[in-house]
Amino acid sequence: PTEQTRAQIHRQCVGHLLSTHSQSIPVAEALPLLPADMSFSHDMFVYLRSQLCTLDQDMRTKNVVRGLAAAEDLQARRQLSYLQSNSVVVSETRVCPDCLKRIGSGTAFVIVPSKRAKGHVVVHYSCWQRGQSVARATNGREASDVSTVSIEKISAGSDVESPAMPRVEIKWA
Repeated sequence: PTEQTRAQIHRQCVGHLLSTHSQSIPVAEALPLLPADMSFSHDMFVYLRSQLCTLDQDMRTKNVVRGLAAAEDLQARRQLSYLQSNSVVVSETRVCPDCLKRIGSGTAFVIVPSKRAKGHVVVHYSCWQRGQSVARATNGREASDVSTVSIEKISAGSDVESPAMPRVEIKWA
C-alpha cells in the first residue's frame, strides 16, 4: 500500500479507537494529537458526542450540588435569623412561675419552651430540676421535652447567648 493509503487506514483506526474508548480518552488531550487534515467521520462524531454529553452531565451535576448548597445555606440563615430575633429579658422584676420568687442576680436559671404561653419561660434552676424529677416519677413530661439554654450562674450585667435558644438580655438595676 502507498503512503497515502496507509495514512487513511491510520486515521480510520484512530477514529474507531476514539469512538470505542471514548470514556477513557479525554477530549482535551485527544484533539491536539489529531492531524489537522483528519476528516470528520462517523467515529469522530460518536466520540465527540459522547464527550460533550459527559461534560454536560458533569456541569448539570455541579449546578445541582451548588443549588442544594445554596438552599441549605439559605435555610440555615433563616433559622439563625429567627432564633436571633427571639429574646428573653431577665430583669430584677422577673418572677419564677413555679415558686413565685424573684429571679435575682447570682441566681441560676434555665429557659424552657412554654407549652401554655407562646415563647419561653425563665425558671429557677432548682425549680426546673424539681419539675424534672416529679415529671419522671409521674411519667409526665420527659426530660427530652424540655430544652435548656444554659445552666449558668449569672453575674450582673452579663449576656448569655446560645444559637439554639433565644438571646438572653439581663438587666439588673
